[in-house]
Amino acid sequence: MTEKDYVEQTLQVKHKGIFNFDELYKTLVKWFTMYKYRVHEIEYKDYKEDGKNMLYVKWEANKKVTDYVKYVIETELNVNDFKEVMVNKKKNVEGEISMKFAGYMLKDYEEVWSRKGYMKFMREVYDKFLHGYKLAEMEKELKDELYKVVNEVKSHLNLMKLKE
Repeated sequence: MTEKDYVEQTLQVKHKGIFNFDELYKTLVKWFTMYKYRVHEIEYKDYKEDGKNMLYVKWEANKKVTDYVKYVIETELNVNDFKEVMVNKKKNVEGEISMKFAGYMLKDYEEVWSRKGYMKFMREVYDKFLHGYKLAEMEKELKDELYKVVNEVKSHLNLMKLKE
């Protein structure tokens, strides 16, 4: 069975005001492409609640690192009570945006080591004693990338950046 090892479960960015949603969306797509992630849109809902415009988007971006490890960054984006406004002849959004990021490593995502009981035991020995230092380096790399994407969003929204 594939194992999920979270490096960060809840990094959150919130902003209330005017922002360019289309540019933010493009910035995220560009960032994930630049870092060689494949983005899958899991959910997209544009709806009204109590007469207010709402938007919910969920992405799962993954990157194959080795035949054994894959990085995954989950992104949830909520825009609440928004309306379109024109600023300098450009379409923008006024409202409240909230984004959540989570990053984890999928180990044995092809389930090569999980098919038989003794192989699962061997995988745990491999992870702990033979591959442990490399897995620790990969966790750090994924965490760094997660902070970079959050900082990219904050930069786009002109908010304070996280320490890397």
